[in-house]
Amino acid sequence: MNEAIQHLLQQFGDAIIEWTQVSPNEVRLTVSASQWREVAQFLHDNPLWRMDYPADLAVWDTGTEFGVYLRLWSSVYNHNVVMLTTISREEARIASLATLYPGVDWHEREMYDMYGVIFEGHPNLKRILLPDDWEGFPFRKDYVAEPSGDPLHGPQPVN
Repeated sequence: MNEAIQHLLQQFGDAIIEWTQVSPNEVRLTVSASQWREVAQFLHDNPLWRMDYPADLAVWDTGTEFGVYLRLWSSVYNHNVVMLTTISREEARIASLATLYPGVDWHEREMYDMYGVIFEGHPNLKRILLPDDWEGFPFRKDYVAEPSGDPLHGPQPVN
């Protein structure tokens, strides 16, 4: 895995902000958001990596920015890569990986639905869990839940 890491660092230089080899078969990378798609594409296509399975994608709100987490797995080499990045809450945009890894399609839609993160280039970015007319993004720390009295259109009053 050391040769693969060195090749990745040579290819992307400053786009890899930080990296840690957690175990013999797992690497964690903090990646520049502007190179998110390119690094994922490299990990997918490069014969030293062959990351062919997107195991998990998540977003979290710190109150000042969004964190984005992606875990990839190689069925060929049985190793994992965790990619991490941060994006602005005001301009919550990052490149979509849905055409590279079709398995993240619904994950990206869920992150859009709950946090309002725009996955640029996603083939069908629309709400997946909430009605189309839902206002706001309920997993954001600044979301204010206003009871609607209608279980299909907003939070319910608590008795």
